[in-house]
Amino acid sequence: MKPLKSVFLVSVGSCALFAACTAPEVARVSANYPFVAGTTADAASAADTTLSDSAVSGADATQESDVTAPDAGPAVPDTGAPDASTAAMDIGAPDAGPAAPDAGAPDASTVAMDIGASDAGPAATDTETSDASAAVVDGDVAPGGCETLYRGARIAGAGDAPTDVCVTGGLFTAIGPAGTLVGAVVKDVTDRWLAPAVIDSHVHLVYYPAAEALAAGGVIAGIDQAAPPSFFSTDFAPMTVLGSGPMITATLGYPTQGWGSDGYGLEVPVGDVPAAIAAVDTVVSLGAALIKVPLEQGPKLTDEQLVAVVTRAHALGRKVSVHALSEETAEKAALIGADILAHTPVEPLSDATVAAWGSRAVVSTLSAFGGAAVTQLARLRTAGARVLYGTDFGNTTALGPSALEISRLTQAGLDGAAILEAMTSAPADYWGLSDLGTIGPGKRAAFLVLAQDPVLEPAVLANPAEVVLP
Repeated sequence: MKPLKSVFLVSVGSCALFAACTAPEVARVSANYPFVAGTTADAASAADTTLSDSAVSGADATQESDVTAPDAGPAVPDTGAPDASTAAMDIGAPDAGPAAPDAGAPDASTVAMDIGASDAGPAATDTETSDASAAVVDGDVAPGGCETLYRGARIAGAGDAPTDVCVTGGLFTAIGPAGTLVGAVVKDVTDRWLAPAVIDSHVHLVYYPAAEALAAGGVIAGIDQAAPPSFFSTDFAPMTVLGSGPMITATLGYPTQGWGSDGYGLEVPVGDVPAAIAAVDTVVSLGAALIKVPLEQGPKLTDEQLVAVVTRAHALGRKVSVHALSEETAEKAALIGADILAHTPVEPLSDATVAAWGSRAVVSTLSAFGGAAVTQLARLRTAGARVLYGTDFGNTTALGPSALEISRLTQAGLDGAAILEAMTSAPADYWGLSDLGTIGPGKRAAFLVLAQDPVLEPAVLANPAEVVLP
């Protein structure tokens, strides 16, 4: 039976940070992410900063970024817009973009280390005892026992009572008052809090292939909101990753003329409604769990095409996420029936637009934009919109829960309980990740061991004492 892995994130200043790196990827990553080719100190200093020119400076994680232009996507130095012949994507051809991690990926030992020796972080008490005779019979876990027992923990959001948490076969199998359960291995986590591992609702894990390191930092699942077709054949283990595949966009539309020129957009002739519907069918046939549509920058689909895309996506059981940063585009996104804003808009929204989104959802991405987006998120949440934690990972680079994103969620008026919900149970429910998001029998045992109660001190979610992965 595969044992649980207790891991700490290790700052890595080389390509070993990623799940796999081919030679072209090494060149691309070195060019676009200079800290990766530098020292581990460089990596640590860049770990929670954005890559775009308008991004937040790593020198002051609490300083608001001054957004001077709408999202340029995961930031890449622009080498010049390709012409129409090279920008159009042949959906049936292999993607020419950055290669996805493959079976040759290094194992977790390249980005994580076992908890056993003391480390520089706030180490959880890791006193292990064995009671194998009581808990294991002929190699199997006996009734009432478990493989690993976390004794004396407090479960975040579930009160202050010390609790025993039993993990067997990578799942939570029992929870009871402290001292009532039996385990083959017992870990004393008295005075620690356990929280579910985090779900990031806006990532780009083909663009920035760091799934293994992201998981080691405490992010167990992500929603990839734009990727080339190679996404669907990529193994992101140990993360669970759902994705849209290419955005459905107009010919020469966003993001095909910039950062997404190598397959991140499926181009449709402007005005061609059947082609727009066919594009939805294409990405769903590849495995898309949601549909992503941009409403900003460059040529755009017509309103008739957008309504057709949303209607077809809903008929196929897919939510529609929109890239809409302004009042005009956020209003249009609501009118066409879209389900979720991929970013919090950076422009002030009208009261009518805020109200239109009150029954829908928004991904925060405040660490990528900050500024006016903080105020707009507060207004959307007050109107009833469901807030989902998301970092626009790839445009931002925190390898784990983002301290800056959490800080800005606090600025937007979310308390610790709301932030914990936005990072765990809310996205699990919204995206259908039924085995994640909470700690309870039958759920996957991916969780954080924390030195403080995140309901009272949400910043602690960005600095787990221990990360446990199934």
